[in-house]
Amino acid sequence: MPKIPRIPIYAFPMNFQMKRQYQVDISESPNTSAASYFLEKINTKYNAMYKLFTDGSKRTTGTGAAFYDPQTQVKCMFKLPIDASIFTAELVAIKLAIQYAANLHTNSIAIFSDSQSSLKHLQRLGKHKDRLTNEIVNAIQETVSRGVMVHLVWVKAHVNIRPNEEADEAAARAIREGTPVHFHSNLDLKRRSKINMYQKWNTKYSENSEKKGEFYLSVQPTIPRHPWFCEGEFDRKSIRIISRLRFNHHRLPAHLYKIGLLEDPKCPCNNVDEGDANHTLLQCAKYNRQRVELLNDLIKENIEFPTNSCCLMQHKTIYSAIVKFIKSTEIEL
Repeated sequence: MPKIPRIPIYAFPMNFQMKRQYQVDISESPNTSAASYFLEKINTKYNAMYKLFTDGSKRTTGTGAAFYDPQTQVKCMFKLPIDASIFTAELVAIKLAIQYAANLHTNSIAIFSDSQSSLKHLQRLGKHKDRLTNEIVNAIQETVSRGVMVHLVWVKAHVNIRPNEEADEAAARAIREGTPVHFHSNLDLKRRSKINMYQKWNTKYSENSEKKGEFYLSVQPTIPRHPWFCEGEFDRKSIRIISRLRFNHHRLPAHLYKIGLLEDPKCPCNNVDEGDANHTLLQCAKYNRQRVELLNDLIKENIEFPTNSCCLMQHKTIYSAIVKFIKSTEIEL
């Protein structure tokens, strides 16, 4: 049979696109204990099949994949790139186990994995766009074409099923001792690209802030993963109030003077103090009555005094209190 291209998916035989050529069993234990349920299933339903157990492992020091052959006690371990995900490791273990099984003299194999997400992923026929999944499907097709039935079976982790524990231990060892496998899935590459872009963006952000935007850099030292207003329920006006305070670009006298719209930066309350956000929030005598509630809210949030507007903007938990104060004073920012 001619070798089928791994990708794209339309290169696979039509029968393989329309009907899955392998069985996926992700049934969970009923009322009985997980260990006894899975042991009984292994020893009855899959007893006559050649069994392989796979697993992946992810640590701060690296990523590993392995499979264990309980018939021969063979353990095959593979070391993946350090930034490969645990999901990739689980799929790589399944793929390599299938390739290993292709050389066995048997008519049916059962590959056990404790990664339910990986098996559910392989169960979604016709929706795979990544190279690794298509390579697994291709390997299964080649195995099936030799007359070998393939079963992918979920088994619960850490319930003292010895072959699965062996695979788990081998995957952990593979991080240090495994044969290097230089492979990244599409998702791994996308994740790595996002991390690299985020790091470069942060570096550029810090460098540019040395020339201008020092106030905002103090408020926001790094680029956030999400806008600040995603962490609470804020209406449009509230978002505008906090955003202007965070940027220190507002309609208070100090900023209007800075951009040439006022001739005097002082606050009308005493014509002495500069009318900036710091003065307005914490000192202006016009708002002493409303400020009592603001100060009480700051104390509840364990804000240390003395403080200033820049420090306050660093604490997102008090944004609601600041918005309430600004609205109660009817200050137009």
